[in-house]
Amino acid sequence: MTPQELITSDLLEQLALGQLSPAEALRVEGLAHADPQAAAILNELRSAIERLAQGAALSPGAGVKDKVLGAISAALEKDAREGHPPVLHPASKLAEFARWINDPALVRPADAGPFFIIPIHQEGSSGTALLWLTLGAPEETHTNEIEKFLIVEGTCEISLPDRSHHLKAGDYLSIPLHTPHTIKVTSDVPCKLVLQRLAA
Repeated sequence: MTPQELITSDLLEQLALGQLSPAEALRVEGLAHADPQAAAILNELRSAIERLAQGAALSPGAGVKDKVLGAISAALEKDAREGHPPVLHPASKLAEFARWINDPALVRPADAGPFFIIPIHQEGSSGTALLWLTLGAPEETHTNEIEKFLIVEGTCEISLPDRSHHLKAGDYLSIPLHTPHTIKVTSDVPCKLVLQRLAA
């Protein structure tokens, strides 16, 4: 699909609204990242949806926080039992992801483009994947998911409005909601990383 076909289709709108399957969402996201105009349109759609949601926001009732935290804890315990990837955090180690990082079936083909992704686990709008970048990724802002990275190979620079982070293998970074960011690969080899997006 060409960038113009992507822009004139309704796939960007469906992605922003969360109407695509997890696999299709990853594919469309990759296509959008490969074209600056499509990436800008996707960011504007997400921003517009966020503005609408904030305008209709309700205050949560008493006890909602405890229920949400309890549900998260139960989900994490279930994932650990079922062998799903762990949630990335500042103390995450590459060894925790060795089963996926070292899987011979989860490799980047030699003829892959500048953005190549392999989903590892998807549940609802949250997911974990292996991502390879050869150049980087254009600016994006997430309004409904927290994006986390754990660098596996190569190096990159992730720039946020207040500072740039120079990352190498084993480094972790979490992107807060509503924070524009760009990625620039700074190594001669593709930057391979564990990408995790968690619904906020």
